[in-house]
Order: sequence, then structure tokens, then C-alpha cells
Amino acid sequence: MTELSYGPLAWPTSEGPERYRRGLYTYLKRTSPYPGMTVFDGPTSEVTCTVRIRSNTPLQALTTLNDMVFVEAAQALGKRVVDEVQSGSAEERISQLYRLCVARAPRPSEVEKIKAFYEAQLARFREKQADPAAVALRDPKVVPGGMDLPEVAAWTMVARTVMNLDETVTKE
Repeated sequence: MTELSYGPLAWPTSEGPERYRRGLYTYLKRTSPYPGMTVFDGPTSEVTCTVRIRSNTPLQALTTLNDMVFVEAAQALGKRVVDEVQSGSAEERISQLYRLCVARAPRPSEVEKIKAFYEAQLARFREKQADPAAVALRDPKVVPGGMDLPEVAAWTMVARTVMNLDETVTKE
């Protein structure tokens, strides 16, 4: 969007820990706002906003599923759930994921559906129907030793799904 207003913008992506520090800052231009902010009803920079409009649109769902910021957040969240819940219990990991995303425990029906989705994703990655490294890692060429890649990839898919829930995106 910025290219239409100002021409090409050369902004190199930082590497290492600096890559994620940059997520705290957003480069704004008055006539070409950051697309993610526009999709999520962010106010423009030329007026004061005392109350944000609340909406839920298909563009928001597409953004949370495809924007690299959200994809990398889901990768980190999937890995975090695997690392923090060492028991390996799917139910405990689902509870942790819900606590982190929607700040509540999941209902039994939600656990059942998410667990079925997780098992389907795990089978898909274990049977090599999809590349687990491409899903679970920012750089698929660099696989950390000792990582159960299909497991982390399956939890990454579950994290993407939970992050895309209306309850996660919209404050009620």
C-alpha cells in the first residue's frame, strides 16, 4: 500500500533478536497507514481516538491466518505450549493455549474439537503429507536438535486456529 503513495520503500528485515524488537514499532505515513492497523480498525494518525470501533471482518481472519507477524506468533505459541506442558497431554496443552489466548479454560466441547483437529494435523505431518519444518519454523533450513518437528507443527496449526477465534481477536 505504501508503494502506491510513496514509491518503493526499502526496509530491510532485521535478523536475530532484533527482528522481534521491531514489532513494537510501526512505521506510519499519514496518507498510507499500516495495512494491519487499517484491517483491525486502527485510528488514523491525524485525529484523536477516544473509542475504538469494534468489528470482525473476513479481512481480519485472512490477516491473522496469513500475515507473517501472526504466522510467526503462532509458531512461537505452538513451540511455547509444547515446551511449557512437558506431560505431552493434549488436553493440558489445549487448556494452556486457551489460557494464553482467551484467558479462560476451554469448554469440554472445545477441547474435543481442538483435540480432533490436533490429531488430524499430527497425522498429516507424521505421514509427510505436509512439510512440518515449513509450518513450525521461520527458517525451515535450520531445525533445532531434539525437536519433535511434526508435534510442534501440529501445535502451530492449533495455535493459528485458536488465535483466529472471534473471542481471541475481539474484546467482548
